[in-house]
Amino acid sequence: MKFYVVTGSTLGTSEAAGETLVEELSQPATLLHSPNLGQIADATHLVFICSTHGAGEFPDTFLPLAQEIASSENPFPSLSKLLLIGIGSSDYDTYNGAIKELAKILASKGLEPVVEPILIDVTESFEPDLTAASLFKAHEDEFFA
Repeated sequence: MKFYVVTGSTLGTSEAAGETLVEELSQPATLLHSPNLGQIADATHLVFICSTHGAGEFPDTFLPLAQEIASSENPFPSLSKLLLIGIGSSDYDTYNGAIKELAKILASKGLEPVVEPILIDVTESFEPDLTAASLFKAHEDEFFA
């Protein structure tokens, strides 16, 4: 199994969520902050944790990866399980716009997450890293089935 947790962050919240998630996992995972596609193309299990920047955009550090995925015909040929976690503020019209856009890009490649993207609202969760870990745990059996 090639299991990656990939983060895209502007202020570090998604990175912290990825670190907390990896610490609490029952399976070993490789944590990568804003990798390129070549570093994760062999994934069998993949979790993306991404915040939203500006007007619903990808963080600058994540944008190159999103563009690589969008332009690749088959970005993850061995992928069997996918989970998407977005961290954002519902105070904005573009709430979790980046993870929603990533879901569309992945769907256009025939890649669907095990559940709808998990959206964490920082106006309701003051510890999004712990929230991300607990929400992943709620789907862990399905993710590793």
